Amino acid sequence: MPDFERTFRLLTGHDRMLSWQRRLLCDWFRRGQLPDEIDLPAGLGKTSVMVLWLMALAEQLGGRRAERLPLRYVHVVDGQSLVDQASVEAGRLARNLMLQPGLEWMRQALGLAGEGLAVSTLHGAHAGSSRWLANPAAPAIIVGTAEDAVSCLLFDGSGLSHRMRSVHAAMLGVDSLLVMDEIRLMPQAARLLSRLVGEGAATLWPSVPGIRRPVFLPMSVAGCGGGSVFRLEASDLEDEIIAQRLGAVRQLRMERIGTGGAGDEVLAARLADAAWRLACGGKDLPCPRTIVFCDDAGLARRVHDRLQEQQSDGRGQVADVLLLTSERRRLERHAVAEQLYRSGFLPGGGRPKMPVILVAASTVAESMDIEVDRMVCDLVPLDRMILRFGRLTRRAEAGAGRAVLVVDGMMFARGAGARMQRLEGAVRALERLGEDASPAAFMRLRTCAPDLCIQGSSPDPYASCPDVGPPGPVFCNPQEGAIPEEERGDEGLPSEILWRAHLPWRRGAAEPEVEDVAGYLAAAAPHPLEGLEAESSGLASLLVRRAGAVLKRSGSDTETGCGPDDAGAILLSRGGEFEASFSIGRLARMSVAELEGRIEGRMVLCAACLGGLDAEGRLDPAAGGQVPAADAGWPEIWRRCLGFRIRRVTGEGLCRLEQGWNRLFVMDLGWGADDSGDFLVIDVRRSVADGGEREARARGGQSERLPLVAVEVARLAEGLRLPDVPARALELAAAWLDLGRAHDLWQRAFSTRPGGVGDGGGRNGRERAGFHEGWGSLFGMMEQIMPTDLDSELRDLVHHLISRHAGAVPLRSADEVSAMAGGGRARRTRLERRYGQWGLAWLEALLWVAECRAASEDSPPCWRDGCADDIPVRKRGRA
Repeated sequence: MPDFERTFRLLTGHDRMLSWQRRLLCDWFRRGQLPDEIDLPAGLGKTSVMVLWLMALAEQLGGRRAERLPLRYVHVVDGQSLVDQASVEAGRLARNLMLQPGLEWMRQALGLAGEGLAVSTLHGAHAGSSRWLANPAAPAIIVGTAEDAVSCLLFDGSGLSHRMRSVHAAMLGVDSLLVMDEIRLMPQAARLLSRLVGEGAATLWPSVPGIRRPVFLPMSVAGCGGGSVFRLEASDLEDEIIAQRLGAVRQLRMERIGTGGAGDEVLAARLADAAWRLACGGKDLPCPRTIVFCDDAGLARRVHDRLQEQQSDGRGQVADVLLLTSERRRLERHAVAEQLYRSGFLPGGGRPKMPVILVAASTVAESMDIEVDRMVCDLVPLDRMILRFGRLTRRAEAGAGRAVLVVDGMMFARGAGARMQRLEGAVRALERLGEDASPAAFMRLRTCAPDLCIQGSSPDPYASCPDVGPPGPVFCNPQEGAIPEEERGDEGLPSEILWRAHLPWRRGAAEPEVEDVAGYLAAAAPHPLEGLEAESSGLASLLVRRAGAVLKRSGSDTETGCGPDDAGAILLSRGGEFEASFSIGRLARMSVAELEGRIEGRMVLCAACLGGLDAEGRLDPAAGGQVPAADAGWPEIWRRCLGFRIRRVTGEGLCRLEQGWNRLFVMDLGWGADDSGDFLVIDVRRSVADGGEREARARGGQSERLPLVAVEVARLAEGLRLPDVPARALELAAAWLDLGRAHDLWQRAFSTRPGGVGDGGGRNGRERAGFHEGWGSLFGMMEQIMPTDLDSELRDLVHHLISRHAGAVPLRSADEVSAMAGGGRARRTRLERRYGQWGLAWLEALLWVAECRAASEDSPPCWRDGCADDIPVRKRGRA
């Protein structure tokens, strides 16, 4: 048996496992079992669950046990800041796993070889990594927000192509452990995931050998108590570290105010004054780390501004004041994270050299792994108050923590309803605590006054969320979207904006062409680092004001690409499809209400020349000048995260292609002032994950590629222990995948040299005459190869895999299509009844992965010479 204590130390760097970690590992994970919920106080290291999962999985895979934990660990959190923090922890785990001596048994059991553990995010700084998609038979850790995880699981991943939406849904919906951290912060997502993988598991994931259902594991500091809940036991209180953290001294003082008619201004002033007294007035701790929790981002900004105004208290004392809200571009958030580390808020950062005050919006910082010495906050429900107190003297190493709760007494007079009742219950519960706000005190309160805790807490996510309908096809339709719009709750959806210096907008055109935008986005899709999420009303106001300010500037605007007829913004749907475009002049003429209605819940691709972003990455209508964008102005270290580059070149430089880059998009912008051609080009770095599918489509000659696809399919089927029918179907689909490429019509259409072999350049569309090689495979299969006595389920599955892989409507006559397809909808219904929608999508994804892995063996022929002659250029005025 492996030495798990030693393994845990090597993986985490901690001295030992806590008693609850040892119980969870031995009593649950090593047996291949999972509790229904994990309910633990803050500060006891719930993130280490991923380490326990990995150790147990390694033992089970090494012993080839049938009962094992899921292969993919999906860590679901509330906000993007938590995504980046959790991905750092996962990355540290992956590095220790590959580099630490003594972990050879884990590397061998997990089959990692030299690749290492795949760690990726659905959102955040590391979202460009898609290694978790490259090998479905290998373990992986994926981190994402609740919105991203749910949308990807429901075939509706924002910014993904239709094919990749299906791939992401399959990888998240089969053989995955969905761990949701702090479910009360994400009640809608918790309810939906619980219904999908719990109540709906039998319907949505039929019992098929080799296709494992997902498992939902919620975690919370104030659990909901349903089913088998893992929580602390009496024996855990004897653990020295647990006892120390539970008994950490936290002194609470409650201040009541009556704001009268001043509203948030008085509340902001009291919060700022209390924070300044704690940060600069105490003698017991000269340089405390102080946090101010605000339930509203606007209130947080007002508190920050007031603290900035009183940087000195008149006696020479100063404090460093930081602001942490979600309304900041994700690239600039990393600068804030570095400040938090230097100031000692993040683990390993050390003590600050001067008093430091962090003003944070609750939704960003309530669950972050930060530690503070002093805390000031406004009133929120009790379960969220427990989360806030969990940041105070988190590891009980800095002495007594002090907290001030500022309660707006007029709030109860102004408001009514369920929320006010919960806040009143929270006040009564906190008054019962007195001045003791330690974790042990909250545990005693939950035991002695459970009804009072329930009254003061947020609603039970399993009981309070509106019914979203019975599990079934209403939830997920890969062809038509995930959930009906009326179930999404789109009212008040925030919008997302990103800036680029080069947009696919031809010079002199009134608007961009749909094909240009589609090609541009396919080659350089919006990266999470570029985006900023904000309320649609504020974003609409900013765009209108900035467009008007740009047009008022003198003379040189047209020369810099900021005239009234130049590109202003391109509007994209939730799925990344082009919806509308706005020139700068049109933006300036629109009303804020009209623009708000257009952009709500959507993505705005904005011209960098409009400005609107300050140096710290926050929206600012007064901020003019060029916004540093991914294609112009970012530091090289961040541009490398993108995987693409966008440039304008002249005709002379069009055919020059640097080593290590593939050119995926070229658009003719028009003639420049010197009568030289001006082109917009997009190059991408060569990589398996990013370019596998495109390279697969560009490879020349079926004979050199199909054997590689078959080999990769066999590897995946063996590693996943697929049953005979799916494994055989994948093998046949891989063998017959591109038989259509051998057709004389396809070879003539795609040949770039007289008498040559087609290499995917696709230059002669008229010669192609609507022929699609994927559907040609089906014709060849049915007419020449497929045995007549082949099992009907196997025949259906092979048909489906090849037709879905082709990804296009068949471009043959209606009679031929009917004869070939054999009732496509009926076939899909039969297969979904057998495998489920996620299971069927998973088999499709396995074929896609196999083709990508086969294509990555070497560079495709059309790139070997480093020449871009074979790239189709989007010309002006084409037919």
